[in-house]
Amino acid sequence: MYFSKVISEAKLLNSEKPKFDSFVKRYGKTPFQWLNEREYTPNDGYFVYNNYTPRAERMYLTEENALKIDGMRLDIEELFQEGVISKAEYSYLLASLLESVTKVSNTSGTYQAFFKFWESRALKKFTIMPLEMKDSLSVSKDNRCLIKIQIDWLGKFPEILLILIHLIQLPNILIRITFLRQSHVMIILNCLVKLAEELSGVFGYSNKSKHIMNLKTCSARLILLMCLLAIAINQ
Repeated sequence: MYFSKVISEAKLLNSEKPKFDSFVKRYGKTPFQWLNEREYTPNDGYFVYNNYTPRAERMYLTEENALKIDGMRLDIEELFQEGVISKAEYSYLLASLLESVTKVSNTSGTYQAFFKFWESRALKKFTIMPLEMKDSLSVSKDNRCLIKIQIDWLGKFPEILLILIHLIQLPNILIRITFLRQSHVMIILNCLVKLAEELSGVFGYSNKSKHIMNLKTCSARLILLMCLLAIAINQ
């Protein structure tokens, strides 16, 4: 799911909460203060507001909260495009927005369906809060992985090297598995990241419901990475 990639990226690009120096210099406040103080007016370009509120006969979010969520999403994009915030700061703001949405959504935790009544948390006023950052034992302060893999180690393990080569050069027969992609489980968060999605049905699921998985390129590379990490850890 794409929204999880954004949250992971925010934590990899930032070892702590960004300072937003350029933004603060221009506006005299943090982007969180600035965004929460903004007033937004509905328009046709507000995707969540027009598709996941009672306006579309869905009760994922209140109209007031969806309006702020859409407005903030577009503001964050504009700030990045104008160079006011860096890529790392952009990822952090976007991840913060996604995490904050879950605090006011009228669901049981995912977005497969909404409650037919307004739960108390869904009626709270939406505010964007900074994404929580925790120290990691595997990542240093400058975001460098502490597990270092040296390629010349493979020379000490010829049997493993042969296995890896065999996995990479699997016969050119693709095992195709068609399965129901669970992207609709977090469809609102995915739409916020991508800014667009085709929807259908009562609950507003994505029309892109199927996905073809290429096991040759996916599994083989995953196994390769796992083997390399195992070698590194055992040294």
